[in-house]
Parts: sequence; C-alpha cells; structure tokens
Amino acid sequence: LAPGRVFGIDLEDPRTGLQWLNSQLDGVTTVVVYTRMAPLRLRKWIQLEQIRFHWISDKVEAHAIAPSLERLNHSMIGATATGTGVIWLDGIEYLSSLHGFDAFMSFINNLGDHLFGTEWSVIVPFDGSAFSPTQNARLLRETHEHRIDAHAEDQTISQEEQSDAEFEEDDSIHEVDESESISESIEIDRGLLMLSRIPQDALNKTILERRLIQWKKMGFDVSDLEPVLLEDDRDIRFSRYFAFEELVRRAVECERRICELEELGSSSEVAKLRFKTMQLTDIDGVEEQIERLLQQAR
Repeated sequence: LAPGRVFGIDLEDPRTGLQWLNSQLDGVTTVVVYTRMAPLRLRKWIQLEQIRFHWISDKVEAHAIAPSLERLNHSMIGATATGTGVIWLDGIEYLSSLHGFDAFMSFINNLGDHLFGTEWSVIVPFDGSAFSPTQNARLLRETHEHRIDAHAEDQTISQEEQSDAEFEEDDSIHEVDESESISESIEIDRGLLMLSRIPQDALNKTILERRLIQWKKMGFDVSDLEPVLLEDDRDIRFSRYFAFEELVRRAVECERRICELEELGSSSEVAKLRFKTMQLTDIDGVEEQIERLLQQAR
C-alpha cells in the first residue's frame, strides 16, 4: 500500500478485511483501527495488543469515540502527524447513513488531502450493496481500489463458525434451567426470528452471549450491546439488554413490513431501509418511512 493515499476495498463482511489486516501487522510500523465492532468482538479478528483502536460509538466505554465526522477527522489527523502506518476505517455505511453520503465523501476527500506527503495510508472497507450504483462509482473514483485474497472470506466465516461451535460446546456444561423459557421463537421473513423474551432472573452472561450469537447470525449489528457481557451488575445488565431487545423486536417487525413493500412493487428505497434495519440505525425513522411508503403503495 503506497503511503499518502486512501484505499477502498469492496467487502461484504468487514471481518474478512480485519483478518487480512491482522496478517499484515508485522509489515507496518503502526496500525490504527476505527471500527463499529466493540472490543470484545474485535479481539476475535485482530491482535489488540499490537494495534491502537477506537470503537465508533456514542457509548461511554473505554476506547469509544463518538461517530462525529469532526471528531474522527481530528483523531486521524493527530494519529498521522508523525511516523508511518496504516489506518483502518470500517463502518462507513453507518457513518454515511448518519451524516449523509455527501458529507461523508467530503470527510474522505479532506482526509486524502491531509495524507498527501505523509507516510500513512488509510483503508476504507465498504459493502457495495449498501450504496446506490452512483455512490459506489463515486467511492471507487475518489479512493484507490485495493483487493485482498479472494478466499479470505471463506476462512473468516469458517473461523467464526468454529468459534461459535466451541462456545456452544463449552456452554453445554452449564445447567441452566431457564434456557427452556427462551427457546421458543416465531419465524419471520428472510430467516429472521422473533425470539421470545428473556426474563431478568434468567439473564446470566452465558444466556446473554448465546442471544448475541443468535442475533448476529441473523445479521443484526450487536456491537453496542457486547460490552454488557463485561457488566457484573445484574440490574444494569438486564436494563441495557431489555432496551436493546426492544430495538431488535421492532427491527424484525420492520423487516416483515419491508417484505410487504417488496410484494407491493415498491423497491426503490428497500435496500436502504433494510440496511438501516439490520444496523439498528434510526428505527423510529425507518418505521415512519415504511408506513408512508405502504400508504402510497396500497
């Protein structure tokens, strides 16, 4: 990767890129990661002790940085002021949705201008399916396209399946009578499940991690809830879990109604609505927009 440039990588799964980045750690001086993944999840894919990392989140947690383009710009300019290295910035679908695509591209252009003449490069992985063809073309035009090993994604998925299997095997030794009360679910379109509620007395860390795995396999972004696994206070743990569970249940209902929109022939906004739904971003706005589109389509 030539220094002084911003590189774009079209990836369906950012974990693929993180695994590749982890394999490159010995070849660069400094690696700084800005990510939507919580540290507990990030450590599965990259050696945290060998990098500097920031969790893009509004949460008041260690390593968290607010998803403000101004804050991110200030942090990155400070990081690249001296020395050599690579910055990894994922979650741009979230940032673009939050601030608008044009504002995000201005941020990328300003970052590219700052990098010129430095010994730093920035890698921006993104999922092309989350953007319109015009936006994709602009992303690739204003960044330098980079490709990684084609079979890395298969390795990544295989690694996570193995990790999940190991967890489930280890967890089998815990006798949790309450597990029967959370086993029921109602299947919704596209393989989503309306999982039954977990009562407060049943929400130990084992049950919570299993629920996170279930949601993650459905495709939901659970990074905002993962730090709760480190929370020892049962009341705080349940309070944060319950609020997140309500959000997921609303998102599952949104997906059902998005499928209804598709059946009615209204598909122009479906991809963006579905992306926001799975990211659990602005669910209030998604619900309002779905209702408006359904009324227009009927």
